[in-house]
Parts: sequence; structure tokens; C-alpha cells
Amino acid sequence: MKIRDITINDIKEKALWKVTNSNAQNWLDWQIQRVTRISSANIIVHSSIIIDDQAAYPAIVTKYYEDGGEIGESGINCGSWMDIGEVAFQGSISRPFLSYISKLDIHEYQKGVFDNRNWHYSRFNHYISQLENENIIKYIEPDIEIPKYVINGTAEGNYSVIAKMVAEFDEFNRANKISKANMKITKIIKIIPFLKQNPKNHAMLESLLFSSNSAVVQMMQYQLVDLFEETCLDLITQKAKEDSLDGLGAKFWLKDYESRR
Repeated sequence: MKIRDITINDIKEKALWKVTNSNAQNWLDWQIQRVTRISSANIIVHSSIIIDDQAAYPAIVTKYYEDGGEIGESGINCGSWMDIGEVAFQGSISRPFLSYISKLDIHEYQKGVFDNRNWHYSRFNHYISQLENENIIKYIEPDIEIPKYVINGTAEGNYSVIAKMVAEFDEFNRANKISKANMKITKIIKIIPFLKQNPKNHAMLESLLFSSNSAVVQMMQYQLVDLFEETCLDLITQKAKEDSLDGLGAKFWLKDYESRR
């Protein structure tokens, strides 16, 4: 097969190919063979992904392992494969995020010196699910304060985590344990943007706005406006009608929100 015969599903499968014949003038017409191992004599075509300010694109990158994994050609698929130099992007473009990094790649891995494998994999996995999205959700590096059980957790599990943390915050707040309450809300405010990055979490996050716990709804209606504007604004507007401190806070928030639109 030729490089231009690579499919989008191949990219999603994180496939690798070695170049078996590079005589064609256009590199997209080079002959390739799918492989699972890389040797130092190979020119390898890597599955990757590239983003600009609005979209994610399936991409391919050749690496020359005789030169330690030096990058050669790059292309993206906008309906068909094109050399990256032929494409007009929306704003700045990222470097390619590769689905696989070999230990032979001295530009991305040197034992005991640096290891960029997880840097590539986390971004590739984040953006590959957004190929059809018109406005991509940008990757945010997980904060060290975000627990691993959240980073690796399921949507259902993280629903319970958030609901519990909000309930604990509410309890500390009511008991006037301000320091503990501040620590809890700081962690929540860091977790929510992290979870927003993955569209698979959106249904779970939306369900928090319909929680039976009013404290959960009260907090999430402000945290999730960017994803569920209509629902959140309706909730905040209803809260603003109350004769309470929360109602007064909602009124001021709505006034500020309207001034920023």
C-alpha cells in the first residue's frame, strides 16, 4: 500500500508502517508495510494528531531511525492526505502528538535523561476523540493536586467523588471551619476543568446540575456555565429571586456575567 492509502481508522488504531520503497517523487506515494516493531534501519510512518485553534486533524509523520528518529515528512488528512505545507490552518498549529514513541527515538526518549512518551500519549488520546468536533476542548496538564483516582476514574465514580467533596465543603462551611472549606473548594475547582476536557464526562457533569443535594447544584451551576449555559443561567436566575445571601450572590453574578458577554 501507499502512504496515501492510510485510513482514519488506522490512525485511531495507532498504527505504524515502515517504508519499503521511497522511489516515488511524492512521499505520499511511497510504499509502506504495517509493522509492530521498529529497527534502527527503518523509516517509520507514525500515526499522530495535530491541532490548530479550532480543530484536530489526523496526521502522519515519518521518522528516520538511522538518524535516531529525526522527523522527516508530515501530512494531515482533510478529506485526503496532504503535505502539511499545503494546508491553511486556523491560527497556530501544534507539534505532532505521536501515538507511539520508540526507545530508539533519541529526540523523544533518553533513559535517565528525559522521557516524552506520556506527554505525547496523553495528548494523542485526548484529541483523537475530537476529530469531528468544530471547537475542540484544549488539553490541560493534570494538576499535581488532582488525585489519581480522579484522573483514572470512571465518569460514574467521579460523580460520587464530586458530590462527596461538595457535601464535605458545605459541612465545613456551615461549621465555620473556613480553612478546611477553602482547601476543599480549591480542589473541586481544579478537578472540574480537568474533567471538562473529556467529552465522555459531559453527561455526568450535566447530571450534577440535577442532583438531589442542593449544595451540589448551587456550586455546579457556576462551574459548568461554559458547557451548559442555558441550564445554568436558568438555575442561577431562579436562585437570584431568593431573599438570601445565595440569592444576593446570584444577582451580582448575573450582572457581572451580562457585562462580560
